[in-house]
Amino acid sequence: EPVSLAGSRAGQEVLQDHQWWWLEVSLATLSFLAAALRPLGGTSGSSESRIVDETFEALLEPCIDLIDIFEFLPPSDQHPASRLLGEVLQSAIVSLAAPVDGPKIKQLFTNVLGKTRADDVEVRLCAVRCCHRVWSELGVQVLTGLSEVVMFASELLEDEDSRVEDAVRALIKTMEDCTGESLQEALKP
Repeated sequence: EPVSLAGSRAGQEVLQDHQWWWLEVSLATLSFLAAALRPLGGTSGSSESRIVDETFEALLEPCIDLIDIFEFLPPSDQHPASRLLGEVLQSAIVSLAAPVDGPKIKQLFTNVLGKTRADDVEVRLCAVRCCHRVWSELGVQVLTGLSEVVMFASELLEDEDSRVEDAVRALIKTMEDCTGESLQEALKP
């Protein structure tokens, strides 16, 4: 009889009781992605730019869709494998963001933060943490995505889970540190 993963946390027991071969594959793939994309930051030639654009388009959706798996994992603050997957995913998303600018940064933030509309708190939390990591590591380089992040952050400040609210407040603080300006006015409904 097939095992149903319906009901969010019901899948948690299924994943906890089985070998996480997919985790090892995901970690290796995301680590490779992060390492392979780092040298692409700051490319200037047209062929390098085309490679960056094609790589970004091909890998953005699969990386961001991996955020959805957190619905079926134990909370990352309670399980080392969940935490490790989150950290490696964040690193891969930072590496995707590093060599691009303008509309691609906006696309990345919109897609990542679109996951904050999920019903599951762990998915929302992972999305906010990914966004925070991008701002922490790239700073003003991703300034073109500020309005997208502020739009989502203003909604998330009223999240039902205090961990999401706290993560959003930390994100806002990092963004304010990067821009040197207060975002409090922009965050008002």
